[in-house]
Amino acid sequence: GQGTLTFSGGAGLSFSRGSEEVPFSPDIRLATTLADGDGATAISNPVVFGDPGGILFDSGSGMRYGRARFINAYGSELVDLALPLRTEYFVDAATGFVPHIDDACSAGITVTLGAFTKNLSAAETCIFDSGSPGSSGSGCVAAGPPALQFRQPPLGGDFNLHLAAPGEGNDGSTTATADVPPWLEYDWNSITPGNEDPSGTAVFGIYEGQDRRIYIRELY
Repeated sequence: GQGTLTFSGGAGLSFSRGSEEVPFSPDIRLATTLADGDGATAISNPVVFGDPGGILFDSGSGMRYGRARFINAYGSELVDLALPLRTEYFVDAATGFVPHIDDACSAGITVTLGAFTKNLSAAETCIFDSGSPGSSGSGCVAAGPPALQFRQPPLGGDFNLHLAAPGEGNDGSTTATADVPPWLEYDWNSITPGNEDPSGTAVFGIYEGQDRRIYIRELY
């Protein structure tokens, strides 16, 4: 006879990550043993789905070793500050990680601000979002300018994270930490085994120096 096999629920398909892996497209097959309540089994057991060539997924079966990453930023305490948070994937040993410009689906990410230094405190800066807490989890009370609001899912792998200017006299730094899914964690701390959530530092009150230099020397 004929029948339909329907899968519902479950945690989806996943695999354990080890060291960095170059992109690959596996042939994924599903084998299952079919039997009815009387113990009669299918002649062709195990029944294999996706043979030959693997199961056809609507978005392909490509696998990439990815991570989420902050890029540290600094600027005036009088100006709003972009603190880039983006997804990346590993290409090869020579290239390393590159921005994942095709990522428009990563979600479930929240950001916390902490480790404030000098004259900067938690009440003096926040993430531009749709309001508080917003999808970032640390949004300003009032909605930020639309062009500066935290974006999730990202566009081209970029979450468009901006911090509100803390104002005159509120110079200092803060550390932003993103709570990301396990597949976007990375071994940022090579001392402690395992992967960690990404973090980045935003510094207010530091300015970029003059680019036009003939010679510069630092003593230590």
